[in-house]
Amino acid sequence: MNEEPAARLSPRAGALAGMALGGLAWFVLLFGGFGGARASCPQTGHMWVQALAVACALAATVGFGLAIWAYRASASEPSAEWLLGAAGLYVTTLAWAGTVTGAVALLAVDLCSI
Repeated sequence: MNEEPAARLSPRAGALAGMALGGLAWFVLLFGGFGGARASCPQTGHMWVQALAVACALAATVGFGLAIWAYRASASEPSAEWLLGAAGLYVTTLAWAGTVTGAVALLAVDLCSI
């Protein structure tokens, strides 16, 4: 009766969701964040870029957490679930690192001066 929400999610679904969420966050940040910031350079009121960067970093962090959970849930025995969990952890680690680094760059660097 007192079941954790993650217990209802299969490791396969968690790994796939983590990869999708981390990858999507990275692509949105790359094209929407950097592209939008560069396209709106003549104007100074593009505060939405910072909000987008923070939202993408949070989404990638949630995806990373899902991938960690999926890997830990499937690591007890070598199987296809374990392999997918390991691949999900690898992919979301790359997506998370790229998204957080990109978000920090968008918050710290003025792209209009480059």
